[in-house]
Amino acid sequence: SLLGLRRRFRRGARDRRYLLGLSAVTESLVALASGDAKTARLRLSAAQKHLGNAPVTLLLAAQLARQEGSEADARAALE
Repeated sequence: SLLGLRRRFRRGARDRRYLLGLSAVTESLVALASGDAKTARLRLSAAQKHLGNAPVTLLLAAQLARQEGSEADARAALE
């Protein structure tokens, strides 16, 4: 039915956003581990766009801030 198709379309879009967000988190973590703060920040922005303020994005933001030397920003990300 049309209603079922609409529901599947929404679910598919939600699943795609989730997968894009997880991919961006992974890429950000790899960049962070290799010391590439610029790429980590860009991929973190993409992760936040797709996942919002999920705990994993908040933790990643805190770790990135800590690596960049900003303890205050790190604390703020976790509050």
